[in-house]
Formats: sequence, C-alpha cells, structure tokens
Amino acid sequence: EENQAIKRNILNGGQISELQKQLSYIDMELAKIRNEHDTLNNEEKYRLKASLQEKESNIKILTSKRKNDVELIEYNKKRINELNDRLNKLRQEWVEVDSEEFEHKEESICPTCNQELPAEQVAQAREKAEKLFNELKANKLESIKNEALSVKEQIIYVERDIEKIERNIEKYDTEIEKSKKEVAKLKEEIEQLEQSTTDITENQLYIN
Repeated sequence: EENQAIKRNILNGGQISELQKQLSYIDMELAKIRNEHDTLNNEEKYRLKASLQEKESNIKILTSKRKNDVELIEYNKKRINELNDRLNKLRQEWVEVDSEEFEHKEESICPTCNQELPAEQVAQAREKAEKLFNELKANKLESIKNEALSVKEQIIYVERDIEKIERNIEKYDTEIEKSKKEVAKLKEEIEQLEQSTTDITENQLYIN
C-alpha cells in the first residue's frame, strides 16, 4: 500500500507538471495574441502620428522662413529709401556744381616789384585759372553722375530682390496652407482611429 501511495503521488505530480506546462503555453499564446492585436491597432496610428509630426514641423520651418523673408523685405525697403535720399542729394549737388561760375580776381600788379604786369601775362594767368576751374567742375559733375548711376543700379537690384522674395513668400503661403489642411485631415483620421479601436476582448482569437 505504501508503494501504491508513492506511485499515485508520482502520477499526480506528473499530471500537475503537465497542466502547468499547458497553462504556460496558453499564457504565451494569449500574450502573443495581445501583442499582435496591439500592433495592428497601433501601427496605423503611429504612422499617422509620424506623418502629422512631419507636417507640423514643416509648417514651423516654412513659417520661420516666411518671417525671415518678410523682415528682409522691410530691410530692403528701408535700403531703397536710403538710396533714394542719396540720389536726391546727388541731384542737388549736381545742380549746385553745374551752376558754379568762374570767378577770377586778376592780379595786374607784380607782388615782388609792385610794377604792372604785362597784359598778355595777365590774360594767360586768367586762361590757366579758368581752364583749371572748368576741369575741376567737369570732374565733379562726372563723379556725381557716376555715383548717381551706381545708386540707381543698386535701387534696381534691391527692387528685383524684393520681387523675388515676395514670390518666395507666396510659395510659402501656398505650402503652409496646404500643410495645414493635411494636418487637420491627419488629426481627424487619428481621432477616428482612436474611437474605432477594437478592444482585445472583441478579438476572436483571444476569446477562443
């Protein structure tokens, strides 16, 4: 009888061990089903959220670029005003220089011997002084004209730069508006996905 009791205990122990193995296998299968279920539910959500984050980041980048370009336009407009002011001053300078007339105080008495200088020598001195005056005047006018042309070219360049930047801003506005619509759509899809997520208890594999 003692031997029979030992045999029964051994058999019972073996059955318990088998049952424990079966329970462990069932737990593993349930865990596997839960993981697969969570993966199916979350995979699409992660994809949508990643896309949403990318679009929102893109909007921030575009908005920052747009802001910088707006500031650059303001700077360029101020630059044009400064250049126009300089151009107006150059015009005034040109008029003033152009209106200058030759003035010459003739020295007909020699400062050394206090005798009257020959008329021919006086005329030569006047002619030399007038020639020098005209050369200086012409050089001044030429310098003013060249600077004015340079300023006009700068104004044209800056104006073209503003036009280019404005076109960039229009592109940014279009892209930002498009991205905002895509963000709104993605948020709606994520919300719908979260509302329609299947509970684990509704999974037939888990129930069975």
